[in-house]
Amino acid sequence: MVSFQAEPTPVRAGSPATFDTAPALFYCTFDGEPRTPWRSLSLITIFGAWRTVADPHTAWLAGEITAVLHRWDAEADAAIGKAQGWYVPDLVTRRTARALDDVLRRAFPGAGMASATVTKAGNPTLLAWRRHPYGSDQAWIGVDVRCRGRRAAASPWLFRSCVDVGLRDQSEEAVREAVLEAHRRRHHLCRRLGGYSAACMKAEFGVDVEDNR
Repeated sequence: MVSFQAEPTPVRAGSPATFDTAPALFYCTFDGEPRTPWRSLSLITIFGAWRTVADPHTAWLAGEITAVLHRWDAEADAAIGKAQGWYVPDLVTRRTARALDDVLRRAFPGAGMASATVTKAGNPTLLAWRRHPYGSDQAWIGVDVRCRGRRAAASPWLFRSCVDVGLRDQSEEAVREAVLEAHRRRHHLCRRLGGYSAACMKAEFGVDVEDNR
């Protein structure tokens, strides 16, 4: 862990902490992505600076760490599925999410977005959505792209399309409407959504599901 902080300032018990000048804020990540009002630093920059120190052991260790980070950096920009680095899947999803989020927000203002996250099992995942062109204002069409696992980073990734429909409220009728709309919007691409077939929808909700986008 790398920690940066200002010099300690004596504070009288019970009084709020004050500073004559604003403390320096450093935001350290692999890519050093900007985050106002923090000063961004990449991990390669941080560890790379230690390669020239006088102590040979410190310089050697910093060089080894920097070499690994450079290798992960290169793998993250190469073809998905060929990476070997433990952290590379995270870099792939985060970099792709940042670029895709910018594209979606420009193309569909207020109606498109992308983000990187992890599954409950810790697998890096990319999620992207835009409002469904034929649905209600609660309907979104999206994709879920995820790594199968850090120990299987070189395996093909999973790519799944989806339709998400939000709830206008928590009532039973709203839930029913959301499920029906999600199924209708998905029906022309796939005959099943979340385990529901047209026959199941007919039996459970008493409606026919047509291929009407």
